[in-house]
Amino acid sequence: MKKSSLVVNETKKCIGIIFSTLLYCFGINAFLVPHNIYCGGFMGYCQVLRTLIVDFFDINPTFDIASIIYYCINVPILIFAWFKISHGYLLRTILCLTVMTPALALIPTKALLPDDRLASCLIGGILSGAGAGFYLRMGASGGGADVIGLILIRGNKGKSIGGFNLMVNMVLYLGCIFFFDIGVLIYSVIFSVFFSIFMDKVYTQNINEEVKIITRLPGDQIGKAIMEEMGRGVTIINSKGAYTNGESRILYVVLSKYEIQYLRTIVKEYDPNAFVVESGSVNVYGNYLKKLI
Repeated sequence: MKKSSLVVNETKKCIGIIFSTLLYCFGINAFLVPHNIYCGGFMGYCQVLRTLIVDFFDINPTFDIASIIYYCINVPILIFAWFKISHGYLLRTILCLTVMTPALALIPTKALLPDDRLASCLIGGILSGAGAGFYLRMGASGGGADVIGLILIRGNKGKSIGGFNLMVNMVLYLGCIFFFDIGVLIYSVIFSVFFSIFMDKVYTQNINEEVKIITRLPGDQIGKAIMEEMGRGVTIINSKGAYTNGESRILYVVLSKYEIQYLRTIVKEYDPNAFVVESGSVNVYGNYLKKLI
């Protein structure tokens, strides 16, 4: 693929990361923080730590210091992860964290629904979950438990990111019982449920699709590009058009749904006249790489 196409593709991702991160931060600050409801993951730990610091030292900061704590915690995690996982993924994660830190500190934490804690949980979970799902689709993450979970699963295929996040959240919410009243725990769990549901709805990474590309382009440029740039295997089948009787090739590839846009960019770059058939939600068994990023 031409360098210009790669730049355009990455620019689109970066713009998507910025807007989705701002949506995530708005959901947190406008609906959770004013009601003393806590997120899951490492951000939740930072919010609890912020509350304890503010109460212990009896201070009233002009911005939410939880985001600063969260960024500081992520610095050593990202340095370690640099030697373990994709640099592109980490750079996009750094962009996400760099936008998230000032956004959480500057977006007002005034409740939009001051008299309805439950509705705040639901709306906050929907908005922030959708935001998180979008930046995950762009190949980034919010750092913290997501990055550590990815490192763990790379080292041990028997582990899962979901299982690690569940353990992190269980410890967090059990701790809430000792520091806060039971209402804080209940509403925080409700938020986490809706957050997870809408994040999964948007982030469709693990939905597999099969794609058939019918092209008259001589050689196997498209197949090589898919294998080299996306790391996906391609099966090439020689074919003939029934109407034109012309020689063609069918390229068959299975990939995750979030990779579809990248595949379309490659195909369009090499053969704008190619005929592409996409079939969603297919079950795949055997020697198939389920990509995490």
